[in-house]
Amino acid sequence: MKTRCSVLTMAVMVLVPFMTFANGEREPVAHRDMPESQARDLSTAKITMNSIAVPAAARSLLDGYYRAMLAKNADALANLYAEQAVHEFPLLTPFFPKQLNGREEIRKHYAAVWGASPIRILDLRETAVHVAQGSGTIIAEAEYTAQSPDGKSFVLSFLVVMRVENNLISRLRDYMDSLGAAHGLDRLPNLVEALKRRQ
Repeated sequence: MKTRCSVLTMAVMVLVPFMTFANGEREPVAHRDMPESQARDLSTAKITMNSIAVPAAARSLLDGYYRAMLAKNADALANLYAEQAVHEFPLLTPFFPKQLNGREEIRKHYAAVWGASPIRILDLRETAVHVAQGSGTIIAEAEYTAQSPDGKSFVLSFLVVMRVENNLISRLRDYMDSLGAAHGLDRLPNLVEALKRRQ
């Protein structure tokens, strides 16, 4: 538990996670629980969706995933997952554990991290969606332009591998660019120091 808490603390202090969004009409949709200030930011976001056909249940979950992340709404995100779902971070990062186990751990983790996130998303481009036939798995690639509190803009890419069972996410592998985020926020020394502490 101590290790998990220290990792989460580093995440809150240093890494700003993804905040992404998509919908079929290519227009931002404010979440009903979103504060007015966040809704104003959302109204200016530019979204570009990929046109590839995706099974309805998977498309709905992927869009919900984007919406929840843009709104930094941990409850909306967690509700997309099965009770015993697993959210994995396969790439090396000192800011997140290897995986989150269960809906409630996912909820708690993102509530803490997003609660401290100062980044603003200016636009998101979903570049590709791959559907694994007959397996209930989709792979989504995207990139977004982010803005730091000092007004600096930078582009980050990400990829998620999402397995869908009974219309819920049962497992998600989250390939995020921690190095790019740290570079964009001018916090590369923090990343290196955090890596040293985790060894």
